[in-house]
Amino acid sequence: MSSFAFNRLRSLGRRGVTALEFALCGPIFIMMMVGAMDLSRYWFTTQSLRNAVAEASRKAMVDSTLTGCNAAILAGSRPGLGSKLQLCITRGTVSGMSQLTVTGSTDFRFAVPYFGTRDRSLREVTELRF
Repeated sequence: MSSFAFNRLRSLGRRGVTALEFALCGPIFIMMMVGAMDLSRYWFTTQSLRNAVAEASRKAMVDSTLTGCNAAILAGSRPGLGSKLQLCITRGTVSGMSQLTVTGSTDFRFAVPYFGTRDRSLREVTELRF
């Protein structure tokens, strides 16, 4: 067999090995990348919910007429939370002090349900006494 034919067969074999390596490692790498994007989206939604509750509590401290559950007035449009955001403000008195409680909740759905992850209901509560 000539050296040209041998080199050609050897290069064809290397292409097959590369395809086999990608077939074995590619799905795992892609799964890890999508999982990292899902976790970052989960973290972003959690932080957006915390910011929305903090903003609503600041507005409620300034405006004493804000009570009840109305997310549109309290938070406006928050990135990452969508239309399922619920913000509720309750006022009361505890031990002679005024208490303001702001509760925020939203639903989160993972794009790919790895390892049995289910939809999660995120909830954040802030209590202020003054």
